[in-house]
Amino acid sequence: MSPVERRPNERAMHETFLVIKATPADMGSRPLNGPFATPDITVGPDGRPRVVVWNLGTRPVEGVVTEFAAVPAGQPIKPENCKPVGMGNVANIPANSSVTVTCQAIWARTSPADVLVVTTYHPDLDPVKAACDPLADRHVGQMNYAWAGAWEGKCGGAAGFKVRVEIRPANKGLFRVRLFQSIEGRMPGNPQVDRIMAPNGVQFRWLEITSTRRDDWEMIMQDNGRMSMRLRSRLLDGTNKPDTEVTGGIERVG
Repeated sequence: MSPVERRPNERAMHETFLVIKATPADMGSRPLNGPFATPDITVGPDGRPRVVVWNLGTRPVEGVVTEFAAVPAGQPIKPENCKPVGMGNVANIPANSSVTVTCQAIWARTSPADVLVVTTYHPDLDPVKAACDPLADRHVGQMNYAWAGAWEGKCGGAAGFKVRVEIRPANKGLFRVRLFQSIEGRMPGNPQVDRIMAPNGVQFRWLEITSTRRDDWEMIMQDNGRMSMRLRSRLLDGTNKPDTEVTGGIERVG
């Protein structure tokens, strides 16, 4: 039997069963059909990556090792393309519990579209089976930039406006982006923006023109759960002078 072949009773056979979950309901069965982009891998405000590691086994395990690596944008997710970022703190995890492991080094990205790959294991009790393959091995996790979902936040500070963004897959790698902007504190039923477009790397940029104003919107993915936003407006009164520029952030809510 292949080491990555799905085994329904695999978890029951292991006292130690380490998992980087693909979804909250993930119990470690592999292979996955993909794609893999776990919300349990994030980057902290200090620039250090972190991951939630689960032990779904029947006994606690001490000395869990976690390695963080990055694959440059555009390269296949293979061991030969992984560039080490750093090691996490050695973890002790009770049975059927999780801990958050933080990398001891800052992730210095070469590109915003770099992919973070995390591997967690116990050298003796629960080793890696398929290096750098999150679809085949429960020990491996991957942080992609998964656009689809619902996002909410605020632009312009305390006196600004609330924003809700809904992104859904469309055909041929495109996405339908719907943006709702609060008016006098209330969120309208109809979106201010509703268009089909493709991201450029880790950002969406688009232009909205009305009879009086030109709005340049920009959304940039920070990690799986956060995007920064910027709105730059110019008046169409013949002078094309700047009107406003507001920034803010939105977080994944669904």
